Amino acid sequence: MKFDKVDGFQLGQGNFNVNNTSNTPPSKRQKISDSDRSHHKPGSITLQLKPLSLRSPPKSHESNCYRSITNFIGCLIDNNLPNHLKVETLQSNVRDLMRIYLKSSDLYGFILREVRRGLAALKPQSFNQDEHSGLFIRSISEIYSKSESWMKVIRYVFADLDRCYASKTSGVQPFQVQIEHLFREIILNDSHIYKWLFIDLNNCLVKVRQSLSFLTNIHHPEGSIEKAINTSNQLNELVQVHNLYQLAKCLDWELPAIANVYLQTMDDVIEKVCGVAVDQSLKVNDVVNKIYLHNSFEDAVSWRIDEHFSWDNRNHMARKYLSLTFDGIVKAGVEELIPYSWNNSSNRSTIEYNEIPSITTPKISLTRELNEIIRHTPYKEDFDLLLLERINIVIKMFVSNEENDQYLILALIGTLRELNKFYSHVFDIPITSSYSQYKESFSKGLQFRANKPAEMIAKFLDSLLKDKRGQGENMEKVVDGAVELFRIVKDKDMFSAFYTLSLARRLVKNTSASNDNERDLISRITKVAGSDFTQNWEEMMKDIEISDEISNKFRDAHQTKLQRATIVQAARWPFKGQHLSLRVKDMADKDASEVAKQAHISQGDVTIPQWMTEELVEFTQYYQGVHANRCLTWNHSLAEVSLNGEFESNGGERSEKEIIMPLPASLILMVFNDKDEGEKVSYDELAQSTGLPEGELKRMLQSLSFGKVKLLQRFKKKDSWAGKEIKSSDSFAVVKVLEHPRKRFRLPIITAEVDVEESKETTAEVESARVFALQASAVRVLKARKKINVNELIHEVIADIEKRLTLKNEMGLAKQIKQTIEGLIEKDYAERIEGQRNMLQYVA
Repeated sequence: MKFDKVDGFQLGQGNFNVNNTSNTPPSKRQKISDSDRSHHKPGSITLQLKPLSLRSPPKSHESNCYRSITNFIGCLIDNNLPNHLKVETLQSNVRDLMRIYLKSSDLYGFILREVRRGLAALKPQSFNQDEHSGLFIRSISEIYSKSESWMKVIRYVFADLDRCYASKTSGVQPFQVQIEHLFREIILNDSHIYKWLFIDLNNCLVKVRQSLSFLTNIHHPEGSIEKAINTSNQLNELVQVHNLYQLAKCLDWELPAIANVYLQTMDDVIEKVCGVAVDQSLKVNDVVNKIYLHNSFEDAVSWRIDEHFSWDNRNHMARKYLSLTFDGIVKAGVEELIPYSWNNSSNRSTIEYNEIPSITTPKISLTRELNEIIRHTPYKEDFDLLLLERINIVIKMFVSNEENDQYLILALIGTLRELNKFYSHVFDIPITSSYSQYKESFSKGLQFRANKPAEMIAKFLDSLLKDKRGQGENMEKVVDGAVELFRIVKDKDMFSAFYTLSLARRLVKNTSASNDNERDLISRITKVAGSDFTQNWEEMMKDIEISDEISNKFRDAHQTKLQRATIVQAARWPFKGQHLSLRVKDMADKDASEVAKQAHISQGDVTIPQWMTEELVEFTQYYQGVHANRCLTWNHSLAEVSLNGEFESNGGERSEKEIIMPLPASLILMVFNDKDEGEKVSYDELAQSTGLPEGELKRMLQSLSFGKVKLLQRFKKKDSWAGKEIKSSDSFAVVKVLEHPRKRFRLPIITAEVDVEESKETTAEVESARVFALQASAVRVLKARKKINVNELIHEVIADIEKRLTLKNEMGLAKQIKQTIEGLIEKDYAERIEGQRNMLQYVA
């Protein structure tokens, strides 16, 4: 027999078992143990009856679960939990309510309502501003601490609810997020509490910064900032600011607003400090010092508030301090950063590169500190312009004083050295690139005396290249400094004129310390100005090499007193002065002495001895034999003579001296060869015997009578003034005693007046050449364009000529070009188009 159902029970294998239907909840019921089951007997039928449905648990269990949980939550919120709490029972009740009775949503809502009730009960209802600062923040921190403790307990007891319901149900947040949200909503975002919190925060920060009051004093004792930091760190107010910030950081609540209050109270301190600084006209150094002290204080305080937060103290302080002091202190105090210190210079004549005095000694450390403050502010560009303008003013102040001309180039080289160092250290850029930072300002300062710096650079290089000590690393640096000055000046045409003249003299008179140095300098200038600029100098060097070769061959082939003859191409060399023309071609068959007699008669003012002329004629004939169809013109103003004489020392000993001197000086001394020892020769006789012009004769007599090496003694009339000026009534005699440590030396010649006159002539020639250059440029443009507007012509001429001419400013050059255009119209190179006054057309 087989049964499918028996009285509502299913049939199956196993023992018959009916569970007890007591009040025990299903989760607590015991499973049927194996021991209660009847063992299956072979061949027998076992009936197992299972109920098709079970009755629902009694309502009393659900109520008990709710009761225990509500009592627990109430005690938790009211801070009245019993000492002995069975957490396992609570967790079991939570699981039953969730799984059996499906009350997760109700339970979740109930817990949040209780938390809301608890927070509302704790919410402060008033704020007493007369209380100590920080008390209100502390009360809010305590409320948050309580809510945190609630959250920890709730998350532990209701872990299943948090994990299985909140995390898996859309729109439902975990307890931590919800409780933090309730705290923000009920406590922090309450309009009154929000206002009271920030009032208390402001009071706390004001209290913390009270120790900075020493910054309003002109001078503050050493260790003031350390004392201020220690005082503030010990204040309860700083602790409360820290607590509020950590609370806000944890809840992501109003962090920018807290930072604004922090910065606003900082600004209040800065305004007080800057107000006192401006009123008392403090120096830049004092303001920078106060900024750095204040910044160290803010770093310490902000670190105590939150060590992981990147506070923008430095940049904010820099902007605020500079907005209040830039115009009143920084602008006015730029002289403190780059002072004009030339009056305090010493050892002005040294050529030791590192000891060369500078016009200014910039304050590198102070400027670097100020630049660190300014570089992230809107004042950075203005500050850079201030420095550049100050450099311009300092250079202009020095160059404008003609008394400084003696030290002009050395001082400028020293200034370049200091400014290179200044820009390299302050702005952290290589020295090679720092040059471009201030070259325009430096150049504008030099242009205050247009042409003069370029002239002085050429003369300075001339003195360096004559100095036989000019070797080694030190001299290399000095030459580099001079070349850098050449790079800066705009009057390169003026430099070229003076350098060409000095180079020619060095090469002809053989006063250059080394031809290698000459070539090296030409190479450096070529890198700056291009090969076209130095091409003529290269050709001059080649002329000297060829001339030395011819001169050496002549001396080897002839017995001659002519030590060196310099043969150059006249078109390349800037020589002026008196010349002696010997036309050997017309007298090729005559004897040298006969030619010399005729040359002596035809040479004009200067009377050259017969034997000297014969030497020149003999060399001229030799040269004509090597280079036919060439005419030599001798420039005796550049000639030098080695004069041998016997002189007595102070000790009575007689010794021979070889003195190298200009030809005019030797002509004067050779007049005394025919005179008795100690015999006087009048000025008129010297003038007649030498044929020298009056100015040249007086200059040579001054050099021989009053120079560093005195070879003549001047005698004046009794009634005449006893100055160094040479009069026609004076007479002269050769000195008996000559003291000089060297056997062979060069006679120093007074050249001041000659140099001044020569400078004027050379400058006038360059200025004239500039006018012609402007005219040529304008004609080139007119010829190419045929018709052109006047303003367009001016701009094109400026673009064409600005690399070669002095440009004080574009307006000044435009005026020069307009004058040039009018001159071209007068010369019929151009004409105005009728009806269009601003239009020009080229006239072929």
